[in-house]
Amino acid sequence: MTTNPSTEPTVNPHDASEPGRLARASTSITRLCFVVTLVVFLLGGFVIVGAQAVEIVLGDGTTVAAIGERLGPPTFAVSAVCGLLAFVLEYVRRGPGEEGSD
Repeated sequence: MTTNPSTEPTVNPHDASEPGRLARASTSITRLCFVVTLVVFLLGGFVIVGAQAVEIVLGDGTTVAAIGERLGPPTFAVSAVCGLLAFVLEYVRRGPGEEGSD
């Protein structure tokens, strides 16, 4: 018995309907964004604290305040985004109905 190859279903390896593929891709993107925001906010905090420490040693109080006013808000905003991404990653990792072992 011969079968016609044109009537057999074909599987496209690039088909996005593969179960779990979209979930893995979105988790990978979220994890990448988390790592980037984590590095940025840690570097921002390091720069703020380091620059303020140097200025305190130099005795320039106005610059200490200016550093906090200029660099603080963007660093805090990035840290908030990082925290939200951490929450999302924990939720995605466990799933909505799963209990953790904590």
